[in-house]
Amino acid sequence: MGFLYSVCISGELFATQAYSLMSLIPKDKTLIKKLLAEAQEELSHACMLEKLANKLDVPFANKILEPEWYTVLNYFKEKVKDNYFINCFIIQEVMMESLAIVIYEVLSGDGTITDAETAKLGKHILKDEISHVDYGVDFLKQEIAIKIPLIVSAAEYLYHPIKSVMNSEPIKILKIKKKVFYRSSEQPFIINRLSTQ
Repeated sequence: MGFLYSVCISGELFATQAYSLMSLIPKDKTLIKKLLAEAQEELSHACMLEKLANKLDVPFANKILEPEWYTVLNYFKEKVKDNYFINCFIIQEVMMESLAIVIYEVLSGDGTITDAETAKLGKHILKDEISHVDYGVDFLKQEIAIKIPLIVSAAEYLYHPIKSVMNSEPIKILKIKKKVFYRSSEQPFIINRLSTQ
């Protein structure tokens, strides 16, 4: 259980930094506020996980553990310098949040044995992560006027920067790579999520 908590906390800390970095690009104050709010929400998830882990006496690491996550953060930093907001937005708000959804399905008891308190917290955070993906898709469709097929193509193209994360040891151990990208009908979960919008 400590391993799963550590993976979740690591992901939340990554997301906090990713949203914070993205907030440096746009000029629109409303969008900046939204991105910083999402960063704060991700940080609060990490704090909630740490608090419950301490209560349950579950050992955990409260830092980004895998070097692969830093590869993606470095990609973000490069794109922030170049003002490539959409690249960062699609990776974090659509792709990485899709990964988070599957991880929190595991934490909330989907296919695993977890205690009631962990499952309850997992379900609570899962709702937030789903709302992030839904917001991301709506933003791309409405604010940027990008059609779903183009978003899917962009997600497929931008898979390369996050490939290292998907091939990292925690994802292999949790055996969720296939769930993220091939949930049903051999269609990536990301594409399934987009096609329902």
